[in-house]
Amino acid sequence: MGDGEKGKGRWGEGSTCYAFPMKRFLKEVLNVGLIVLAILSAGLGLKGFLLSSHFIDGGVTGISMLLSSVLGFPLAILILIINLPFIAIGLRQIGWKFALRSGFAIGGLSLCLAFVHYPDVTSDKVLTAVFGGFFIGAGIGWQFEAARSWMELRSQPCSLVRAAASSASAT
Repeated sequence: MGDGEKGKGRWGEGSTCYAFPMKRFLKEVLNVGLIVLAILSAGLGLKGFLLSSHFIDGGVTGISMLLSSVLGFPLAILILIINLPFIAIGLRQIGWKFALRSGFAIGGLSLCLAFVHYPDVTSDKVLTAVFGGFFIGAGIGWQFEAARSWMELRSQPCSLVRAAASSASAT
């Protein structure tokens, strides 16, 4: 750097050489925090409200809850197993970062359900439906926010269904 060049070098004042990696690192830390918050929130909604009042959620979680109730298998294991095909489809259609982060979130929820104790918050059915749905929905929202900032998801919700159909017809 010459005498007249102030703050333009690799190590100089105002250099942005390390600004991007540090910004990316802080963003990743925030995203991991959002996923942990999402896991804890969904765990509270499931264990603190729905399971204790014998409510069943929808989607893959609901199928896992129903099978757990009927077959007696642990919910934490069923959630993980039933979500594996969707992680595989995400890996194939969206990429390894999506699959890795989805696996982290689903595995974290399974561990949370297996090892974190939540109290039975209420036995009132209306409060169970409202607050159980609220905490699960908040968890899903935080998970989507972290996923959106991680990979800037551009796909349509139907693209995973189309991917599953094309994967099934290809085999």
